[in-house]
Amino acid sequence: ESKSTRPARGGGGGEERSEDIADRTIASLGYLLPLFDGLRYSRFLLLQVPQLGLLLAPLAPAYQMYASAGFFGNLVLFFGLYFGLAKNQSLSPLVRFNAAQAVVLDIVLILPDVLQQGFGGVGQALGDTGTEIQIIFFNTVFLAVYLSCVYAVGSSLVTGQRSKTELPFISDAAKMQAGTFDEDED
Repeated sequence: ESKSTRPARGGGGGEERSEDIADRTIASLGYLLPLFDGLRYSRFLLLQVPQLGLLLAPLAPAYQMYASAGFFGNLVLFFGLYFGLAKNQSLSPLVRFNAAQAVVLDIVLILPDVLQQGFGGVGQALGDTGTEIQIIFFNTVFLAVYLSCVYAVGSSLVTGQRSKTELPFISDAAKMQAGTFDEDED
């Protein structure tokens, strides 16, 4: 039995329910966490393509609050997203899944941190080549996070369907964290 009281779009027949705008918005807000954590990789790309900064400018006040919260505040936000939304069975499948997917995407950002710290000295030893490798690495990480967030937020807001917001490689882990969704779909 579904936790949501909203009817299935199209009257059933296996089609996924389209959630209301409040659920769509809440599902989208979780992606601010990985986006804000990924911004540290944007410095080279923003110098190369300053117009990208215009797309991020509306988020500046929220990012300033996030950055001012410090490590402890960010940790509270992370666990709040995980336990308050992703694990909260009283919320819609769209909200739970997208919160879990945002958490997994944020956890995946640990890998570039480890690589950067592990190979940071190698890059310095290579001089200009090392700098170029670092620029490519930073740009790739930021673009992957940025495009993932834009896709997931856009899909959540436009379709309101969980299956349309799935990110490759990330969604399977998110499904495991947020719980099974077979019983949530019509």
